[in-house]
Amino acid sequence: MPDFSDLTEEQEKTFRAQAWSYFALHAGQRMQTFQFYVTLITALVGGAIVLAKEDFGRIGLEAIGAVITLMSYVFWKLDCRIRTLIKNAEGALKFLDHFHALPVVNGAPHPLDMFARDDALRQRRTGLMKFVSGDLSYSNCFNLVYVTFGCGGAIFGGAVLLSHWLK
Repeated sequence: MPDFSDLTEEQEKTFRAQAWSYFALHAGQRMQTFQFYVTLITALVGGAIVLAKEDFGRIGLEAIGAVITLMSYVFWKLDCRIRTLIKNAEGALKFLDHFHALPVVNGAPHPLDMFARDDALRQRRTGLMKFVSGDLSYSNCFNLVYVTFGCGGAIFGGAVLLSHWLK
């Protein structure tokens, strides 16, 4: 494996700019994808409300429940893929940061070593602080939304089917 410690300043600058661009692209893409998901689910829930008020029948309501569940799964899988791409960029930036002997500040990695510092500070949190600040990452929050709406759609569709089946 080649030794990358002999990167020229220009090479490192190029690789760092590329990694930050890659990170920014996929982080932005992740937020846009989540915003589109929320908009889509809002429209589907609104459609279910209209169908229920107008009594268009159970087939439409069951279909909306199924679509909400399916879309939650699809968007969750998209989020998993985008999260992997973001982690790739973080890995590249951590790799480049590794070549600079930045001093430890107050027992944590240097503030300019952002990813290593974030990792270290998150690992320090325990108990209530871990729950309040550390465990509520974007991934955990997004996953909670996907699971809530996915299961909610399945329960809703199943309840509509069951209520009409029992009549």
